[in-house]
Amino acid sequence: MDNTGMVELRANTRLREHLYEQAVTKSEFCDVTLEFGPPNKMKQMGAHWCVLVHCPYFEYMYRFFGNKQDTVRVYDEQIEAIDTAIKFLYTGKASFEIDTVEDVLSIGQFFQMSELLDSCASYLANLRRCEHNCIKIFFIARHFKLPMYEDIVTYIITNLISVIEYSPNGRKITGTVIKELIGHKSACTIRPFVLRNFCRKWRNYDEHNRHREYLDLMALLTNLTTLSCVSNTVITDVKTLEVLMVITNKPRSIYAYVVEEDRWKFVTKLPSALSQSSFWRDETTLLAVDPNGESVFALKNDYTKSYATNNISVRIHKYDLNSESWSEHNPSFVFNDSNIIQMQVNRVMCLNGKLHLVITTLNVISKPKRIMLLTWKEETGTFTKSFLFRFNPRSTVLEDVNSCILNNNDICVVCSVKRYSEREIKLVVQDVKSKEVKLLRPVSKEVYDGKACKLLTFPNNDDVCIATLDSPWYTIVNVNTGTLVHNNDWLFKEPKQALSKQMGRFISGNFEKSVFVLDSESNRGFQFYYGSKTWYRIPTLEYKVGSGAIVQATLPSTMLHKLSDTLKCECKLLELL
Repeated sequence: MDNTGMVELRANTRLREHLYEQAVTKSEFCDVTLEFGPPNKMKQMGAHWCVLVHCPYFEYMYRFFGNKQDTVRVYDEQIEAIDTAIKFLYTGKASFEIDTVEDVLSIGQFFQMSELLDSCASYLANLRRCEHNCIKIFFIARHFKLPMYEDIVTYIITNLISVIEYSPNGRKITGTVIKELIGHKSACTIRPFVLRNFCRKWRNYDEHNRHREYLDLMALLTNLTTLSCVSNTVITDVKTLEVLMVITNKPRSIYAYVVEEDRWKFVTKLPSALSQSSFWRDETTLLAVDPNGESVFALKNDYTKSYATNNISVRIHKYDLNSESWSEHNPSFVFNDSNIIQMQVNRVMCLNGKLHLVITTLNVISKPKRIMLLTWKEETGTFTKSFLFRFNPRSTVLEDVNSCILNNNDICVVCSVKRYSEREIKLVVQDVKSKEVKLLRPVSKEVYDGKACKLLTFPNNDDVCIATLDSPWYTIVNVNTGTLVHNNDWLFKEPKQALSKQMGRFISGNFEKSVFVLDSESNRGFQFYYGSKTWYRIPTLEYKVGSGAIVQATLPSTMLHKLSDTLKCECKLLELL
């Protein structure tokens, strides 16, 4: 019998353990120093690049910085979890405990160590379950989308009463979790009175704060004819997730806030052409997301006509979310008006497989002349133009332009203009298929008060909601009938108290029945849901957000789960002599 394979395995294991011993003792044979932990309590050990690069996280760092750094720092509170991950990277072995495995999973996800994640998942799957650990396992499996999620849910549903009678579980479980459990397919086998008893016991842990949710749960259980219908009405298989995408100034990158996960994720760095800003004009970078969740488009907002050709060339950068690569397109078009020398892109949207740009054309003294809609056909590399608004440059000051997509067919553009002592807000709705203007009408006219006007718009079925963050009114316009309802009430009163008074610092994005507002100076953000008239605070991104518009979209959950959280690594570079 040939035992060569076994000998090679033992030799490989000894080599791994020997290298790990060198790392722990900071041997002279280590070629990089690894520091990790909180800033004031960092642990230091030696490391070998030849081992570290087996981890995608460190491989990326090495490819980016080469051998120019001698120290790598990872800032994270979980020192023991990082220590476990490094030991696993060297030896392929690690020991786990129920109280620390979640931290190890988090670090493994951050380092993109798939084998470590699989080992943690295997440990949890083989762990003997009981009422003392099942809820903790449930939350871990749910958060990290582990394969054994279905099994642990089935265990909890099968043992509802014993699970809820263990008091730590009763305090941890939320109303949302109960709905998720009821919506699971295995709940169809549970008798209704067991579910109601479970809900009563859950309420009794905090009767004052849980009573309203308890009534909702009881009404849900009472109204159901069969529990199987809950899977269709309460919770469904999540295939897409709502995200808010922004561009940060330093680093020049795209980040996405995943609403359902309440966290920011790093998407990609901007290409070098978008990382260089102009010193003599105010340039921003705008984003658009393909509704199919396959591509992200980025482009600058300011363009000047070529004196040689009279063309305006627009550089469009397209990021493929599947291949994780950028491509560049340079379509151009001609303005017949010789007085137009510049154009500004106000908004960018994707609809029906095409990229739509809401632009303002400027004359020789940078005064607005028209607002137009440019539609870019990628397959032909050409633009088509539609005129939306015309202005008299001598008497008009364009304050703001906003837009939204309605019913996946119409583009609504709203502008605020100042003429002498009056401010007027106008709305135009265009059918993108027929290129016909469905509606063109004024929204409001008021005396100019000297304050900046920052428009906010979002779709609501067949209506467009138009408001400003600084005015006690909002307007609902039906795009089919043209009916306008003006409401003298604050729509955005609550978040304004926590945001800046300077309107120029706000950037916004919109989605169906939803709008997002961000103070670009403080990075404080809120998301507003029109149906419930409620505001939700958005976690602050650690990097400063640029002044371009925010994009709200839905992306495939499978793609989002591959993205890493915001970077926490710092590399110390050697000074070049």
